[in-house]
Amino acid sequence: MEKESTPLVSIGIPVYNAESTIKETIQCIIEQTYQNWELIICDNCSTDNTVKIIEQFSDKRIRFYRNDENIGMLENFKKVAKLSEGEYYKLLCADDLISTDCLEKQVAVFIADVDKRIAIVTCDIDIIDGNGKLVMKRKIPLKGNIVTYKKVVNYFLRTSRGSIIEAFQILTRRNLYLQEMLSQSSNYIAKEAYCMLLYGDLYIIRETLGSYRLKKGSMTTQVAQAKLQCIEAKRFYNDKRFNVSFLQYIQACIMAYPVSFARRLAFLFYAK
Repeated sequence: MEKESTPLVSIGIPVYNAESTIKETIQCIIEQTYQNWELIICDNCSTDNTVKIIEQFSDKRIRFYRNDENIGMLENFKKVAKLSEGEYYKLLCADDLISTDCLEKQVAVFIADVDKRIAIVTCDIDIIDGNGKLVMKRKIPLKGNIVTYKKVVNYFLRTSRGSIIEAFQILTRRNLYLQEMLSQSSNYIAKEAYCMLLYGDLYIIRETLGSYRLKKGSMTTQVAQAKLQCIEAKRFYNDKRFNVSFLQYIQACIMAYPVSFARRLAFLFYAK
């Protein structure tokens, strides 16, 4: 690739007590075929060996910060974003993985988008257990490669599934991410990703480019999923930009409970 076709990509990893997975997550960034990236890691006062493991990496593209005190999950998510400098941004949790060609293929979509119609690029993913063993493949159920925000939001409200644009799955324009993320006040950040689609379409790469780990102690196992899905649905309903009806809001809340139950079963059998 020529220099003008390789815009800087920022990857943010907010981390807390991730000694068992952080090395593999950092390594998957270093091994990217797309090389013009920066990795920002903010440790939120880990009490295990996370910091020692991170400090073993000497790649100059990695910027490592340690908070003087625990600032909470949301503020740490915001901090890594504010420290980023790239044209595009990807958020990774400390146990997420992306394939070696993930950045290359997602950036290529933005480069080809000369009219800047695309706000987010997403992909299919694998679900893996705590040992890295494949649990299932998750393909995006929407038709077509380019999807409008209305179709994406309607799918979320009908099914209470946010897996189309979970954080590690997507690459977005950094300015849009900062605009929506820094104004948010909920630890559950699904809606902010959807808000970015108000400025452009979703592009779906029909390939598996990442892995989501079922792991005890991760954010998604610690929260009450059904309750949070209802909170997100209400935030969509209250945000007039989305034109969500009261009936859609109630439907989303009803669907949240069986979906949450299925997730809990998955964690029970596969999380380590």
